[in-house]
Amino acid sequence: MKRPSVTVASPFPDHAWPRVWTWIQTFRARVCDDFAPKTLEEFVEQTLERAARERTWGVYRDDELGGLITFEQVNPVTGISHLLFKRSFWGEATTIPAIATVYREIFESGIRKICSAAFRDNYAILELARKIGAREEGLLRQQTQRNGRMVDMTALGLLKEDFYALVGSGDSGGGVGGQRSAGGAKQEADHHVQGAVQPGAGGDAAHPAAADPVPPRKPQP
Repeated sequence: MKRPSVTVASPFPDHAWPRVWTWIQTFRARVCDDFAPKTLEEFVEQTLERAARERTWGVYRDDELGGLITFEQVNPVTGISHLLFKRSFWGEATTIPAIATVYREIFESGIRKICSAAFRDNYAILELARKIGAREEGLLRQQTQRNGRMVDMTALGLLKEDFYALVGSGDSGGGVGGQRSAGGAKQEADHHVQGAVQPGAGGDAAHPAAADPVPPRKPQP
């Protein structure tokens, strides 16, 4: 079976932001808190505002857009990253090559640590984080509200040396991922736009998590 071609392009295309809403709808309960925007207009407005201060990448598999990675630098050596993939893109053959390509670029720019957070019960994203070298650095108790209840989140930290020790240096031409120019990204119109949601401001829960197509399981002790 032919291995899919996984590439990334920065920035995430402006015309495609509404698609993120459709991706989120299939697993909203796993990534959104109660403070997430409820309309497409709110989503686009808040997302574009965030994108103005973040770097963004679209993830493509065989020219199909299906993932979003963002990074916001908070000081000369540290920043915050968020990940989101539509359900059909979830799986190591797509997610790890895309993340590896983007994170190499971030680390090569001088960043030493990438931080994120996820709902405590989002076992899929916590396992993915471990596979690229991230560690769970603490429990954020009752960090936000989901379905009317206070919920915990897990703080994640990825050090440059841990990432390279596990994932390797790779190359920019492919192998475990590749870059593509923004001009070469597929720019078709999206005729299936529905509503949109946004990560809640209180817990910022939607971006750092991703689809969970398999039944959640408890992490091993």
